[in-house]
Amino acid sequence: MENLTNCLGLTGPLDVEAFLINGEYYISAVNPRFSAGYIFDDACGMDFCGLMINNMLRKKYPQYWWL
Repeated sequence: MENLTNCLGLTGPLDVEAFLINGEYYISAVNPRFSAGYIFDDACGMDFCGLMINNMLRKKYPQYWWL
């Protein structure tokens, strides 16, 4: 995802849909918005505002930042 966002110059919320086929990922959609499942992530306590601020500051995330 980092290569994709860097190549396209994207920052902020991004919804990427992909298929894993025989060990390779195939991207089927890229949308500059929160995904439809955002409401569930928010309900579970994910800090999207904090993540976006860290993204704008180019801070790296720990490997398992969602735990």
